[in-house]
Amino acid sequence: MEKPQVEKQLYDALKDLVEQVSPALQALVPVKKLDNYVELVSAQQQARTILRKYGSKRTEQLTRDIVFCEQPKVLACDGNCDKAWGYNTRPSRPVSDDPDDYVFLSDGELGVAPANPGTYEGGHGKPTSDQKLESKWCARQCERHVMVDPGEAVVLPDFSRRRYNKAPHVREDGTGS
Repeated sequence: MEKPQVEKQLYDALKDLVEQVSPALQALVPVKKLDNYVELVSAQQQARTILRKYGSKRTEQLTRDIVFCEQPKVLACDGNCDKAWGYNTRPSRPVSDDPDDYVFLSDGELGVAPANPGTYEGGHGKPTSDQKLESKWCARQCERHVMVDPGEAVVLPDFSRRRYNKAPHVREDGTGS
């Protein structure tokens, strides 16, 4: 394959990557004409790094029919295992003196989650990328999932912003969302 053809394919791949970055990050990664192959590869790697560090790579949801506590359920997630820390290990900050009042940090505030956060459910750890929704860890520990009754609407948690564990009406000062 000729260099110009490779450059065009890589440039197109870079544009696709940049278009997946949130609009706020697009301002940080301006797409401009790249004159040589080395700059193009470097820009592509930088775009991938930004996507991994600051944003979710997937926008679709994954679902799987399961039986949970002898009840049929639908397990759903966004498939961003590289951003899944687990309920017990996702970094958070206290909101008040109450130890049960805290906020989970957003994806943009965190880097890539560890492949093994050290939590296990029923002998299952965090799945690898090719095992999505195949692990008890997904249903019991992953903070990115929801479990609903069959036919019920699926609304996935939004980790593009901080998530408070207490509703504002429960918190004394009324802050949070």
